Amino acid sequence: MKKLRGSLWAKVLAITLLCLLALGCTASTVATAYLYDAGAYDGGYDRAVSRLLNSLGREYANNAGLNWLENGTTDVYRDTNFRYAVLDAEGGKVLYSNWQSENALWSETVYVTAPYDVWTETKSEEQPEELSDPDGAEPRVTPTPRPGEPVLTPRPAKTVYVLVDHFTGERHEFTDRAGIAGWERAHSVQVQGYVLRDMTERDAFARRLELFNEVYGLRAVLPWLAGAALLLGVLLFVFLMSAAGHRDETDAVTPGFVERIPWDLFTAILGLGIIALLFAIGEAFAFEVPALVLCGGAFLLAGLLFLLWCMSTATRLKLGSLLKSCLLYKLLRWCWNAVKAVFRALGKLPLIWKWAVGVAGLALVDLIWRMGSLRNEGLASTGWLLLWLLVGFVTCYAALAFRRLRLGAKRIAAGDESATVDTKRLVWDLKDHAGDLNNIRAGLSRAVDERMKSERFKTELITNVSHDIKTPLTSIVSYVDLLSREELDNDKAKEYVEVLQRQSARLKKLIDDLMEASKASTGNLAVELQRCELGVLLEQTAGEYAERLEQAGLTLVTDKPAEPVAVLADGRHLWRIFDNLMNNICKYAQSGTRVYLTLAREGEKAVVTFRNISRERLGVDGKELTERFVRGDSARSTEGSGLGLAIAQSLAQLMGAALDVTVDGDLFKVTLTFDAAK
Repeated sequence: MKKLRGSLWAKVLAITLLCLLALGCTASTVATAYLYDAGAYDGGYDRAVSRLLNSLGREYANNAGLNWLENGTTDVYRDTNFRYAVLDAEGGKVLYSNWQSENALWSETVYVTAPYDVWTETKSEEQPEELSDPDGAEPRVTPTPRPGEPVLTPRPAKTVYVLVDHFTGERHEFTDRAGIAGWERAHSVQVQGYVLRDMTERDAFARRLELFNEVYGLRAVLPWLAGAALLLGVLLFVFLMSAAGHRDETDAVTPGFVERIPWDLFTAILGLGIIALLFAIGEAFAFEVPALVLCGGAFLLAGLLFLLWCMSTATRLKLGSLLKSCLLYKLLRWCWNAVKAVFRALGKLPLIWKWAVGVAGLALVDLIWRMGSLRNEGLASTGWLLLWLLVGFVTCYAALAFRRLRLGAKRIAAGDESATVDTKRLVWDLKDHAGDLNNIRAGLSRAVDERMKSERFKTELITNVSHDIKTPLTSIVSYVDLLSREELDNDKAKEYVEVLQRQSARLKKLIDDLMEASKASTGNLAVELQRCELGVLLEQTAGEYAERLEQAGLTLVTDKPAEPVAVLADGRHLWRIFDNLMNNICKYAQSGTRVYLTLAREGEKAVVTFRNISRERLGVDGKELTERFVRGDSARSTEGSGLGLAIAQSLAQLMGAALDVTVDGDLFKVTLTFDAAK
């Protein structure tokens, strides 16, 4: 199927077959419909032939009557199978006949009237009555009669029917419809037309009858042919729609030359072409071979154009570019981009200019509206000008006041505790809003002071408590160590001493970590920045943790550039960060997986990345893991205080670096970013 969709020859063959099937289906459908309308399926052969010849026979009879009325000609339709008799309007008198009582296949009487135009006219006449003039002068007609002048006596207006004969061009006037009816009777005839059953001449009747006989003989097969052609045509059409856009036997959809034309423009052009072809088919259609061939060719061309449109539309739909390829869409998108560009340009203007542009725009709209509504008298009025000047002044004042409030709020939002909003020359709600902003600044300052005080108190509490716990804990550790060196006869006692030794060491480490985390977060640790090569530190880390990684079933993969990458850092703190991260990997990584430790230089930055697959499902995000006492092991079944990442992040911040933790499913990644040393 893939080969067929991409094969050009398969498409050409499918299009050819589809065109032939479309012609066959259309011809079969039209012929079946005509035969059914003519009664060939239920009325018999003679009735169908009579209806077939009816339109052409009436046309011949009408033309024969017109020729008789115009010229009295009888020498028409010679050498044809048509015979006729001309009778007067009442049909009682035969004026001419060339029918010799032959056997007729069709006959009908047609009433023919000479063509004419008729309309009504209203006539009004004024007839002067001549009076004697004392001076013997000629009578005069004037609008206002003078003494001794003729008096005009108007006659009432009348309506007449004007009839113009097309043949002679003569004009006739009648006072009523009866006159027109009389003229029609005098210029009308009845024509009795006949089509001979035994046709001896090869005229239009004979050709039409031959074609009808061919179709009539297939009347039982035509409906089945139409149905089969329709079914096969639908299958070929579906194949062409599936193959549209495919080339070279691939699944990729490739646009062609037609797809470069905007879809709406392409649709309009093809639509007009198809409509013109269908209109030509309707004008030229006749049940004769030449006309049918001409109509079939026009129909085939219209079908090909429609198929081209369908395949192009299918290709655009597959590419998802149907809407985007429309000329109207591009025009609307350009207008939208232009509007956005205008708004972006306005957005870059200072606040007062934005308001000024807005007021100017409203004034322009008002001006256009006044001119459009023909209220020009208001354009030059002093009141109109003063009103817009007042609006402009109020707008500028409001813009300046709002700018002062906005700048003050921005400084407060940036954390400037000394920022205040000047309330001078502010009125009403603007002044109240400025006071509220100043109160917010004071409230935020108090809240910050309280929080800082609370943080210092918590840090001091942790430090002091840790120090107080550490002193007795040191004694406990020492005495437990002494007990472990004594020779104890009781095995239970030895086991208890081992538990005390292990738990006291764990508690001591927790206290040390807590104190270190407290000092690191408050910046109480001394930091000595020196030039350190991260590549060397990676090698040391790999060697230090090789045994532990092997015991945990982990494989370490290191990657570093060939050239040295140096940073300014405190070596002790930097090693503590690496130590904490590698400890976490040994504790929480999935056994049998690889651990990646990479170093890269990205511009002016040096980036160290730790990656491993977590053994347990991590139910927290990376940012939360850097908080104190937060552990990835939600069941807390492993040793750890939850302070390792927090200490590493605090130490990185003390050295001006950034530590980011990312959790993506089971992938755990820590990224250290330093400023590279020059």
